[in-house]
Amino acid sequence: MSNIIKKILVSYLSKEREDYISPQKGGFDEIIKIIQPGDVLLIEGKQRFSLAIKYLTQSNWSHSAMYIGGRNLIEADLKEGVRIIPLQEYMECHTRICRPKNLSKIDLDTLINFVCSKIGGQYDTKHVSDLFKIALNPKLNLRKVLIKLGSSDPTEVICSSLIADAFHSIQYPILPSKKGLKGYHKINSTLITPSDFDLSPYFYIIKPTLEKFNYNDFFIIN
Repeated sequence: MSNIIKKILVSYLSKEREDYISPQKGGFDEIIKIIQPGDVLLIEGKQRFSLAIKYLTQSNWSHSAMYIGGRNLIEADLKEGVRIIPLQEYMECHTRICRPKNLSKIDLDTLINFVCSKIGGQYDTKHVSDLFKIALNPKLNLRKVLIKLGSSDPTEVICSSLIADAFHSIQYPILPSKKGLKGYHKINSTLITPSDFDLSPYFYIIKPTLEKFNYNDFFIIN
């Protein structure tokens, strides 16, 4: 893909959709009380790109970022590449917190240091174009396309592959292996999508408002 076409594609896809309505309004105070370093934040994004990812992955989640503490996230952004941003950036979006189980202090530090070391890296735009090829041509051999998905350049990542690589660095699985529950087989990180952290049996789903919920405070409207 030429640099000119790449810039045009990125500019178009990174624009926010005017029709986006989030089922989650605010909630920053609740989230900041419960989110922990190493947590994966899933986001239903507002960009045009987000709609395409949701369609292709058949899920609500189009983006993922890792919380590193200090009210900050690290993410791989389509336009800006790998960067650090404030958690509050996504508080007007629908989000979900996925938490790995019982990480040791050493592994947590390794995890955080890994994503921090990638700051300044580029987003893999070839991965984006490959996804669109799949969407526009259902007759493609998906197995061949998926094996070659993305640029294969280790300095270029997408949001979920950045996080998957970080967990792989500490031998923490994202999805079950064919070898069984105790077997660990590293899945190609470019094949990991944001929804895989939601579906994974190895991550807790944290709902910040659930502790305050009491069904007796609600009534049925006929």
